[in-house]
Amino acid sequence: ALAEYEFKFKNFNLRPGTSYSQITYDDSHYKDTVRYYTNLFNGKVTLKNYAFYLQSEYSFAGKLRIMASVRGEKHLVPDNIYYSYQFAGTYQVNKSNLVRMVFSRANRGPFVLDTQVDYEHTILFGNYVYIQKTERNKDLKLMTMDMIELGFRNKLLKNISTDFEFFVTQSKDFSLYNESSVTNETFDTTIEIKKKINIPLKVNQVGSSGNFHVVINKKLNFRFFGTIQFTLLNNMKYNLPQLDSSVLYPVINSVRH
Repeated sequence: ALAEYEFKFKNFNLRPGTSYSQITYDDSHYKDTVRYYTNLFNGKVTLKNYAFYLQSEYSFAGKLRIMASVRGEKHLVPDNIYYSYQFAGTYQVNKSNLVRMVFSRANRGPFVLDTQVDYEHTILFGNYVYIQKTERNKDLKLMTMDMIELGFRNKLLKNISTDFEFFVTQSKDFSLYNESSVTNETFDTTIEIKKKINIPLKVNQVGSSGNFHVVINKKLNFRFFGTIQFTLLNNMKYNLPQLDSSVLYPVINSVRH
């Protein structure tokens, strides 16, 4: 569902809006009577998203355009409000040259396999039992990227144009699976648990891209595009938390009984 309204006053536009989305997964109708594995969700799970946003644009003398937008999103999982924004400006130097600058933040959306999966798979090797278990993490932070971009567009000739941009980005709140296992020799059982967790890794990128466009005629044109970027990884050395083995023994006992 989406609702928005646009206000116009001379050279200024303002557009507030709100949206709501929901998706539900239900695997309760698919059961394994042998009990060698469980379903992904073991029932009904729902993802919801409430959002509000505000977009604005101002133009001055046909040369300067300033655009600003902000969006707030409330997810069911994780239970936090995430904000994204974009502030941009363009200036028409003359008929052949335009410069632009952008400041922005973007967030990754929640992924159902990270926040809702509760899966268990039992493998039998004779009398030995090996259990693989994947747990949901409803407190997983969403990956966020901040960016600054400076661009320049030029029309060299009537049929030749170029577009160059320089950018700097920083990304954080990456996630990966943390795996822990424990073996109970008394019950001849090993259990392995996987769970997505956030890591302190931060990624910085600096780069530039360019576009060279040549129009020969209405049917023939050439476009050349290239990008070069440098990536720096920070906080690469970190220790993953170890799962308390005492949590696993009730699972082992329930399997053997």
